[in-house]
Amino acid sequence: MPTTARWAFLTAAVASGFFLFFHTLALTRAAVEHGADREAITAVLTSQQSAWNRGDVRAFLTGYWRSPELTFSGSSGVARGWDAVLARYKKNYPDRAAMGQLDFSNLEFRFLGPDAALVLGHWHLKREKDDLGGVFTLVWQRFPDGWKIIHDHTSAVVPPNANPCAASENFQNFFVAFEGRNQVGAGEFGAGPGEHVAGHGEAAVARGGAGGFHGFQ
Repeated sequence: MPTTARWAFLTAAVASGFFLFFHTLALTRAAVEHGADREAITAVLTSQQSAWNRGDVRAFLTGYWRSPELTFSGSSGVARGWDAVLARYKKNYPDRAAMGQLDFSNLEFRFLGPDAALVLGHWHLKREKDDLGGVFTLVWQRFPDGWKIIHDHTSAVVPPNANPCAASENFQNFFVAFEGRNQVGAGEFGAGPGEHVAGHGEAAVARGGAGGFHGFQ
């Protein structure tokens, strides 16, 4: 092999080696950073689940962006604003019996950038009179004081083996409350635990442990 060609080959090989090294380093760093972010978001969901299950709606809502631009989507439309969401939660869940026990599971994380993430999950709300459950999609943003939910989209899902009549009645009642909540801002665990409440799903917590009620209000 001519000297010129040999040097060209070696130069290309070295350049490729450096590229692969720094690319791998960048991917490793991103994985480590996202791992920490995943834990932070999961911690918020776990805290929300605990707050809901002890009947503290205000503490539950600390996981949401405290802004008039916070949005929550459900079957009745879009609710806007943190204060309106809080008011509706308190109205629709006046006591522990109405709130029940919230649980998040099957959480999935997708990071959209260094300061944004999408979390999918399932929520489940257990009450003496009925059980409710469904799925949620949470859009998260990193702020100076930590990760916050800036948008919550929660839906109820009827179990495939549920009694049709009972399921219809339970979910009709659910959506009445749900609709009221959504109209507030527009005027979970969502903001209601239904959607959000248990929903934050994988929530590493239980979401990986924590639950699925996220926008359930």
